[in-house]
Amino acid sequence: MEFVETGQRGFTEYTDPHFSVAFVSTHVASAEHPAYIVDCAFHHGYAPAIGVFDATGVIIENNIIHHTWESGNLNKSLITIIIY
Repeated sequence: MEFVETGQRGFTEYTDPHFSVAFVSTHVASAEHPAYIVDCAFHHGYAPAIGVFDATGVIIENNIIHHTWESGNLNKSLITIIIY
């Protein structure tokens, strides 16, 4: 999947994320209830591409992040797997 010109500048706190994709206070990811971003492209975004806050077990794998505002992703969670 391709995300182009997504997100919104002005991130101030994780309870109001402006990312292209955000996982905020989600369930614990498992085989029955997976949470992942795999094989996606993010470019020319107005905020970091991916935000993970208070979420466990999110898999972020094999994504391309280009020309986004600030960092490519923000992770403030335990047991988040990021594979580049």
